[in-house]
Amino acid sequence: MCPSASKPSPAKLDASHSSPRCVTSQPDVTQPAVKGLTVFAARRVDVTDLRLARAPRPHTICAACGAPDAAAHCGRCRLAYCGAKCQRRHWKSGGHRERCDHIQRFGLDQYIADAQATASRERAVATCMTKSRGKACGFCGEHGNLIRACRGCETPEGFFHAECLKKHATAVAARDGARHERFEPWFACSRCGDEFSGLGQLCVAREAWRTYQRLHPTTIHRVFAMNNLGDALARNGLHRECLPVREDELSVGTTHFPNHVPQIEANLARCYTSLGRKGDALQLRRRVFAALHESNGPCHRSTLDAQRCLAQALGDADLIEERRTCLRQLWPRCKRVLGRAHATTLSCGAKLASSLVDKGHAAPDATIAEAEDILDECAEAALNELGADHATTLALERSLDATRWLYLADEGPRGE
Repeated sequence: MCPSASKPSPAKLDASHSSPRCVTSQPDVTQPAVKGLTVFAARRVDVTDLRLARAPRPHTICAACGAPDAAAHCGRCRLAYCGAKCQRRHWKSGGHRERCDHIQRFGLDQYIADAQATASRERAVATCMTKSRGKACGFCGEHGNLIRACRGCETPEGFFHAECLKKHATAVAARDGARHERFEPWFACSRCGDEFSGLGQLCVAREAWRTYQRLHPTTIHRVFAMNNLGDALARNGLHRECLPVREDELSVGTTHFPNHVPQIEANLARCYTSLGRKGDALQLRRRVFAALHESNGPCHRSTLDAQRCLAQALGDADLIEERRTCLRQLWPRCKRVLGRAHATTLSCGAKLASSLVDKGHAAPDATIAEAEDILDECAEAALNELGADHATTLALERSLDATRWLYLADEGPRGE
C-alpha cells in the first residue's frame, strides 16, 4: 500500500512544480501551436516518466532513484522501488501521490507504453523540427509537431502528425483483408511505399504498441505491434531495449503460436549477437536450424537461411572446425536450390574457402587447392551472371589471387 499522507497544500503543490522531478523546456517561438496538439517545447517533462521511458526493463527500475533490479513495489500501482525509503520519498516529492490512482486504473503496462510513446514522439518531432518548418501534415493539412519516417518520400505530404497517422493506421487495421495490407500503414509510407526508418519508425512503432498492448496476447493486432516494436528497436540500435520485447514475444509464441517459434528465436538470437552474448545466440541458432531441418527439410529456403546464420554463430564462437563442416554442407545445397550465381551461394562459397585457408601458408596443399577450386567456381559464376566490373566479381578474384599466392609462401613448414 502507498504511504498515507494528507492532501497537500497549494504552497506544497507550487513547490513540487519546481522540484527536480520536473524539467521545463524553453518555449520555441519558431513553431506555431496547433489546436488539439501539444507543443513539444512547452511541455513539462516528468523525470519518473523519463526513467520509465528510457529503461530497458521499466518494470524493475526504481521509480525514485532509477536503480535497476528493484525488488519492492507499490501494492496498488505496482511501480518498483528499492525499498520503503525510496517509496516514501517518491510519494512525498516524486509524483507517486499524483499518479498512483491513474496507474492503478489503466495498469502499469499501459502507463509505461504511454510514457515510452510520448518520449519517442517528442524526440522524433525535435529531430524533424528544422526540416518540417513550413510543411503541413499529409493527413490533416495543419502545421507544427510534424514527423517524417520514410527517406524516399521527399514531397511535403511525407510529413505527418503522429496522432493523425495513428488514426489512419488504426482505421485501416480494423478492416478485413490480408494481414500485410491491414498493418502496412504502421510500418511503411502510404505514399511512396518505403518502409519507415530512424526515429520516425520507432515513434510509429511505439504508438502502435501503445494502441494494442492491452489486447489479449493472441490478438493479431497485439502480436503485430510487439513484433513491429522489436524490429524498430533493433534497427535503431537499441538492443538492450529490444531484448525484453523479444523475450516476451518468445514467451507468447511458445504458449500460443508454436509454429512461429523458430522465427521468434531467430530474432532473439540476432539480439543476443548484437549484445555480445555469443553463447546464447549459438544455442538458439542450433535450435532454429534443428527445428526447420525437421519440419521443412534440408533444402528449404528457410532451412538454408537458418544454417547460414548457424555458420556465422559458430564463427563468432570460434568453433572453426564445426563451422567448416556446416559450410561444406550448406554450399552445395545453395547451388542446387538457389543457383550458382545467387548472392547467398557466392557468399557461402567464399566463406568456406576462407575457412579452409584460415591458417595461411601452414595449410596443406590439398586444402589450398580445394579453396582455390571453390573460389574459381564462384568467380566464374559471378563473371557470367554479374559481369567483370561487379563488386562481387572483383572481390572473388582478389580472394582467388590471394589463395594462389599461398603456394609460394615459404614462412615455416607446411602441413601434410
